[in-house]
Amino acid sequence: MSYGSCEWQAQDDETELQQANSQGITILNSSGDTGSAGCDGFTNSDNNLAQGGLAVGYPASSQYVTGVGGTAVPFNDFTTPYWITTNANDGGSAQEYIPEQAWNDVDEFAASCAANPSNFCSFYGITSPLTAQEALGIGGGGGGASNCVTETAQFICTGGFAQPAWQTVSVQGQASARFVPDVSLLATPNFPGYVWCTPVEYLSSTSPYDTETTSSCATSITNSVNGIVDSNNNFIVFPSIVGGTSASTPVFAGIVTLLNQYVVANGGTAGLGNINPNLYYLAAYNHSAFHQVTTGDSNVYCQPGTPAGQPAALICPDAGVIGYQASNFDTAADTGYNLVTGLGSVDAFNLATAWSASTAKAFTLAVPAISTVVNQPITWNGTLTAFNGYNSSVNITCTGSPCGTVSFTPSTKTPTSTGAAFGLTVGSSATGFSAPVTYNFDVTASDGTITHTHSVSLAVNTDISVPTTLSAPPAAHAGQSTSTSMQLTPVGASAFTALVTYTCSGLPAGATCSFSPPLVSPNSAATPVTVTIQTSGPFTGAASIARPKLRSDKRPLWLPFSLPLAGIVLAGLAGRGLPRRCKIAGASAALAVTVFLVACGGGSSSTPPPPTVNVAVTPGKVNTLYPSLPGAPAQTQQFTATVTPATGVQTVSQSVTWAVSGGSAYGTISSTGLYTAPASLPSPVTATVTATSVDPGTPGSATVSLLTPTQSGTYPVTVTVMESSAVHTTTFNLTVN
Repeated sequence: MSYGSCEWQAQDDETELQQANSQGITILNSSGDTGSAGCDGFTNSDNNLAQGGLAVGYPASSQYVTGVGGTAVPFNDFTTPYWITTNANDGGSAQEYIPEQAWNDVDEFAASCAANPSNFCSFYGITSPLTAQEALGIGGGGGGASNCVTETAQFICTGGFAQPAWQTVSVQGQASARFVPDVSLLATPNFPGYVWCTPVEYLSSTSPYDTETTSSCATSITNSVNGIVDSNNNFIVFPSIVGGTSASTPVFAGIVTLLNQYVVANGGTAGLGNINPNLYYLAAYNHSAFHQVTTGDSNVYCQPGTPAGQPAALICPDAGVIGYQASNFDTAADTGYNLVTGLGSVDAFNLATAWSASTAKAFTLAVPAISTVVNQPITWNGTLTAFNGYNSSVNITCTGSPCGTVSFTPSTKTPTSTGAAFGLTVGSSATGFSAPVTYNFDVTASDGTITHTHSVSLAVNTDISVPTTLSAPPAAHAGQSTSTSMQLTPVGASAFTALVTYTCSGLPAGATCSFSPPLVSPNSAATPVTVTIQTSGPFTGAASIARPKLRSDKRPLWLPFSLPLAGIVLAGLAGRGLPRRCKIAGASAALAVTVFLVACGGGSSSTPPPPTVNVAVTPGKVNTLYPSLPGAPAQTQQFTATVTPATGVQTVSQSVTWAVSGGSAYGTISSTGLYTAPASLPSPVTATVTATSVDPGTPGSATVSLLTPTQSGTYPVTVTVMESSAVHTTTFNLTVN
């Protein structure tokens, strides 16, 4: 099948696919042509940046289907000894197997344009993989980990298909899941693409070519690939060349058909059914059946933050690129599997001749590489997986250094179809190992007839001495910072051998954590590290331990209160000293002024009515204030109002009356427009400030959305310290008043 859709859009066909397998039907499906962005098309309106996140296609991700990905020929290899300079009589020009890389056309166009600038490159402005994708769209073999088979009612991905027992592979840094693709074959339409011999009429809409039934390959393969252009260099007969995993999949279907015929000719039964278990068995123990591909990637440039609302692992990161590297391949089962090209491309002859061995009762051995630190126990698991009904007991042994201290639990195990785990222990601890150092030895599993040996790599790194707990920092008010410290010391060496980093968890909402220094560089000696917590709120500065009050703080209260009282007494004494006639004269003068003011207040009935006005408040929105918590600096915002007439050109009063909707619970505002936040956070947290003109008209308003300060309480904070494989945690209590 050469169709599919991303998992979250797909219909569940698992029952039908399983039934087809049980009837001997082998189902092959293209893994998609948009690299790691399985939910995106070739192009979109946003500079061709992917927006669907990390995704794979279905039904290629079904365990009942063999997913087929894509490879390409590096442009540097379009030379001898791989090709002849002219086509042979049969149209062919390849001389031998040509090393393949992962299909990702934007990478290849960028590399080709950098090495051989051309009019094509300058016309499309191709100077990098990003500009190639922006100009030409996404084009690469699909692959990755299944992640969106189950969803919430709101279409949020919650999980993918589990890894089938026969997919005995692991990829560093990737949680187990159904991995796609299983195999790959040439798929790019450009490097070099598949020549498609078809009537010319299917390639043109221009007369007379639109009625031409002659094959596009009739004159030469070269002409079929070049097409025909008009005087303006526009195609009037498009090149008859195609690509995509919709091409590699039917090619592999042809190989599987030949494989089925070979099996029948050698006494086997027709109908191979699900071929995946045998493919993975052969990949581990008959490498000749596959051409492992370890170069290239499935990187796709994407819009950061998309798709919104999905789990973080699916979303395009700030760097704006998602994808996998073919160089990150499985070593635990020695299959060479990667999330870009799967097991690699297929050698049809070797696959057929090795197939009979893959149908016999057998088992596989998988032992992952392991990293540890000095003075820590070294225990991890290997896996024995049974194929085709294998059920014999297998002995597990070790050869090489440091096998003198290696033990197995148990040392005899029967493989199972789902994988039987056994434990490996090197000594009781790593005490005495010099670090960093890597120990290589072999684990062998044998039943006396079948023997598998797997090389194991054990890396012993330096450790870090981290305090079990840290001193609690001084209690902080909301908005203040507070700090504690920890001493980090290398163990197993005089200096750290790798970068040391740290993180915080358990912080209250709104609080952040920082470190000084921000990291410890390799080759550094023991280092003190300051851990600082910044809370959110109206208080400022750093928290400190409360000081006892000094003697001067206990001065009597009479002095400040006596000052205004003294003023009153003095004013009274001054009044008594005035002669009576002066008092009468003063009163008369005041009365005269009052009468004058009243007289001036009269007016004429011919005064026009006040104009209708509009009021605008600046700023219109404020979201920078916290509540004015008791003891904290007041949280204020100055607003201004501008009054303009609704119609005509008139002079209007700029006088306004300020108010806060909802009353003092949402803050207060002065007659000059100075807003002061309330002492506690209201609900809802948005206050409305209104300015009303003395003239009739439309009031103006602004909104104040108050920020939430860090809530008071005591919070256990965990600090995680990491150096290579060494990971330690320590804790302290953070108190917010």
